[in-house]
Amino acid sequence: MDRVARQLKALVDPFRLHLLQILAQANETLCVSEIVQRCTLAQPAISCHLCILRDMGLVGVTKQGAYAYYSVKAETLAEVGPWQTRHR
Repeated sequence: MDRVARQLKALVDPFRLHLLQILAQANETLCVSEIVQRCTLAQPAISCHLCILRDMGLVGVTKQGAYAYYSVKAETLAEVGPWQTRHR
């Protein structure tokens, strides 16, 4: 229960929900620079939010050289609650 409560706390932020929506709709992993192109915040702020989501187990990261690629961890989101990607 404590883990789910921390995950829900991370999801309270509207921008983090927006990031999850971007990643869920991408159907592939996205590099931070690709995420920046789809957002209004600067790269450092986006990276900070992604770090929080990663620490909570809501997104996964794969490193390839100097780049980090992010994706939604659907199995973890399913534990937190129903996740729908109907908004485009």
